[in-house]
Amino acid sequence: MNTKLLILAGLAASLAACSNDEESPSSRPDPLTDTPIAVTVAVDDLSSRAGYDNTNPPTGFVMYLKQNAGLGYSTDASVNCNYNYGGVYMVKENETWTAKNSGGIPVLWKNSNPDAGLIAYTDASFDSGLGFSNSEPDSRHEVKVMSDQSSNENLLRSDWLYKSMEKVNPDAAGNVNINFEHFLSKLKVVLKRGTELDETVTFSDVTVDGCVLNGEGNMVSGMVKALSDVQSISMFQTDSDNWECILIPQTVGSLTVRINTSDGKVYEYVSADELVFNQKELNTLTLTVGYDKVTVDGFTAQPWSAENEAGDLETE
Repeated sequence: MNTKLLILAGLAASLAACSNDEESPSSRPDPLTDTPIAVTVAVDDLSSRAGYDNTNPPTGFVMYLKQNAGLGYSTDASVNCNYNYGGVYMVKENETWTAKNSGGIPVLWKNSNPDAGLIAYTDASFDSGLGFSNSEPDSRHEVKVMSDQSSNENLLRSDWLYKSMEKVNPDAAGNVNINFEHFLSKLKVVLKRGTELDETVTFSDVTVDGCVLNGEGNMVSGMVKALSDVQSISMFQTDSDNWECILIPQTVGSLTVRINTSDGKVYEYVSADELVFNQKELNTLTLTVGYDKVTVDGFTAQPWSAENEAGDLETE
């Protein structure tokens, strides 16, 4: 009997040792805990002659990443900011996105499945010297477009991008993709030449009047509204007969389009009805320029996104 007991005890000890040597999956360390966050960036716009798109993505953006829903954003490096990083200014340098205003605080994943909330947006006037924020994203953020959008640089400063995501989890390499959407509204003016217009005449510049340049964006809900400051906007020329600009979403009671031509004439179109410029829409106003007048051929609105190939692939 004693011999049997000794054999059973030895077998139990041997099994216990084998069990200790093989960790259970639940006891293994998470491979992404405290590893740096990596991002890739895209724009929900296949190809656009003016503004951001997948061939011309932004090089900087503001990010809020919350991995502990029960805690607020923090700037305390001793607790890894609760893994909740606010007001992070991400900049692309040498093909890698890094936190420009970290102050030495690393931006890390909590684990492989944080089910994080992420809000990101572009802001050309963001002060990266402010460091991280311990506040929620601004619900009354100043959003502006430029009066002079005739250069590509100024047009990009006016083209705000935005993305809000829930239950965000990184891939095995610790990467998350942010597919930005256009935050405001775009106006495209297509100029057609009337039969009585001299064929040697070209269009030199186009401006629009009656639009508000300042808005207020809720960076949590992703909504924006127009405020005040009605000014003229100099449009960006994409080719000889097409002009574009970015607008704050708004309803314009009377839109005026002024067209300057190479022979020194100024043509003017004034909308007979109010025009509605909704958020995330591409609006096309088609005008025919004759010898002494401008007539409207149509005003259309369509989603400003990659799904809308008719607009984003530049077909007229």
